[in-house]
Amino acid sequence: MNLRSTLLATAALAASLPAQSPGARLLGLTQNTPLIPQHSVPSCNLGPQCPVPLSAPPFLAGASAWDGTSQSLWVSDGFMLMNFQPDACTPVCATPTTSILPVPTSGLTAVESLNTLFEMDLAGNIVQWQLGCSPIPGPICTITSPLPPSFRFTALAADDVRGLLFIGAADPAAAANVILVSNITNPCNPFAIYNVTPCSPNQPLRPLTGLAAESCSSSLYLTDGFTTQALNY
Repeated sequence: MNLRSTLLATAALAASLPAQSPGARLLGLTQNTPLIPQHSVPSCNLGPQCPVPLSAPPFLAGASAWDGTSQSLWVSDGFMLMNFQPDACTPVCATPTTSILPVPTSGLTAVESLNTLFEMDLAGNIVQWQLGCSPIPGPICTITSPLPPSFRFTALAADDVRGLLFIGAADPAAAANVILVSNITNPCNPFAIYNVTPCSPNQPLRPLTGLAAESCSSSLYLTDGFTTQALNY
């Protein structure tokens, strides 16, 4: 992941925090009307917003990931993958790609050093695509974790400098959020799990919908679609 991040908190942000970008911006995909908003870091000022020709994602689905190899943003409405240039507001690839996962997509992250796009669904299935237009699907695995079945896997981010994959999971009924950590080379076998607590008891977190890792500062940004906070790792 390089210097462009996708996280974001705009009314009803669907998902994800890709990596980070020139000028340090947080990008994401909104839920009800699919848009790519851009917020500057650290001021969080809202910049340009691009409409995306995708459907509104289902609850907790939808994702985005910054691709430093093409300086573009991968987005998903839960069923289709599209590569988008947010500055020009134009698609990079002529034809969207249909997801091969059995459940709606909820997390994307690009690992440029491996030329790989990781896609995760709400059930914790992960497929690795070769980056590029008409991406080629690779290995598929299912996350193993001690979480009860009420949890859904809702967000994904990578620090490819340290070789880490961050997996967000949420139990909407219990208002619980956790982050699991695995190695990029072994993505479905987390070695650590952390509970996520809100910055303020007066501002509780809804289910996580997005993550973005910034390796230079060891910062992990997370959002519930309405608020955004940063953690150090």
